[in-house]
Amino acid sequence: MNQNGIIFITLLGFGLLAPASSDLTPEKWEPRNLGDQSWRTISNRVELKESIDSKVGFISVLVDNGTEYLHLGGDINSFLPIVSNPADSTPTSDLTLEQLIKLILEDPTSDTGLHLKFASKDVISSSLDVLKSVLTSPNQSSARPILVESTVLISDPRSTEPISDPTSFIKQVSQAPGLIPVLGWGTYHGMDKVWNKLKEDDILLQFQAIRIIQMVQDLFLYPEKIKDQDVRFLDLLLKRKERSNPTSFTVLALAQLLDAIESNGHHELEKDPYVPRRAFRPPRTNPIREILPDYYLQSSGYTKEDVEKMLSLTEGIDRVGFALRAGLVQNTESVEQVSRLLVGYPNRFLIVSAKPLDKDGRESIKGLLNKVGTDRVLIELSEQNSEIMSRIPQPKEPRSSSSSSVKINSSIIFHVFNIIIFFSLKNTT
Repeated sequence: MNQNGIIFITLLGFGLLAPASSDLTPEKWEPRNLGDQSWRTISNRVELKESIDSKVGFISVLVDNGTEYLHLGGDINSFLPIVSNPADSTPTSDLTLEQLIKLILEDPTSDTGLHLKFASKDVISSSLDVLKSVLTSPNQSSARPILVESTVLISDPRSTEPISDPTSFIKQVSQAPGLIPVLGWGTYHGMDKVWNKLKEDDILLQFQAIRIIQMVQDLFLYPEKIKDQDVRFLDLLLKRKERSNPTSFTVLALAQLLDAIESNGHHELEKDPYVPRRAFRPPRTNPIREILPDYYLQSSGYTKEDVEKMLSLTEGIDRVGFALRAGLVQNTESVEQVSRLLVGYPNRFLIVSAKPLDKDGRESIKGLLNKVGTDRVLIELSEQNSEIMSRIPQPKEPRSSSSSSVKINSSIIFHVFNIIIFFSLKNTT
């Protein structure tokens, strides 16, 4: 229910006001062979160590305002930029942003790059202050890239993604040596319509919404691994919302999610003791992986107007990246427009990614790669998503009637029965 600023700078072509004495200058890094770079998202210290040890090309993290674990010296009253896990309802972590930067720079032989995204625009200012403090400290210099991504424009008026104030963001980024800005658009694609409708209903608490969204993602990727406690939580939540908001879109979404989980056969739901038991059926070999497929959006892509605005913001800036959503660069016109961002600037580059439930994988961006090449395109797309979508089945009917279906059928029978009684009584009189 998950993915904010602009970089417009005028000095040194790239625009970063790095101190002349600093060894950490963005001019030391050139976007070459990005398409061959490995990539991984991390959210804790263990994943960070594994990534560094395995020489991952780029590490992507989500930064949020939260607390460090208490046993590591954190304070519940002290909030600071941390590496966050989107699945956590409360932002807390064993890895702060400051620790992340220091651990990456600790190994002088490593050339692992870093890609920072922000959970909200409110955490950008404090995060850039941390980056500036660490990167200007003695013995913390490095030429490896640190990409800072921010949503600065809206490509679709239905998008609810927040955008940052460009002037403020530019000024702060320019004060931290070595940072490379990555600018993106707020988009409306994939499951965004579902998340927006849930938000409009406004009947789920924040922690409930986060947990439900994570369950929808688990259904897509690992339907057999959904936790039993999450299924019980969903069952109880649906029963409560059916009583308080029976006609809401939220109830429809929760009911479909529960039906899909039950139909897949990996979890036992609580049954009415008075309902006859059905014979055991093994789990589905081709599980249901998605809900509300009719609500899935296919965007028309980035328009000429979108690109013109971005070109205006970045005029004269050479080293700058642009964040693209894979689902928006599938048609020829969108590819043609996006490719204009790189013309005349050898150190500009693109980062292509997708949101967790987007159906777009590496196959979706073949046209873009054929147009601009792979040298300047960093691909942050999961191969697993592409594999799943190649064999995802059409939605199936649950093996047993869902609670919502039962209610609808019972209601129809009730009304038909009343009509029969009415005419029977009328005929007798």
